[in-house]
Amino acid sequence: MPIAKKNQLVGLDIGSHAIKLVEIDNSKKGLILKNFGIIGLPHDAIVEGSIKEMEIVATAIKNL
Repeated sequence: MPIAKKNQLVGLDIGSHAIKLVEIDNSKKGLILKNFGIIGLPHDAIVEGSIKEMEIVATAIKNL
């Protein structure tokens, strides 16, 4: 889900095995990938699309 902030976009993908985050600048030259991060999750943190370990997932997002 992208979130716009000035000329910046942030995308966050919460998957069952990892969380991915991208930061993109929207400049006059076009879109530029500024940052990318990925962090793994324990196998039981998200099960069948449902977050089971909210604190673990929240901590992983904060660390990214």
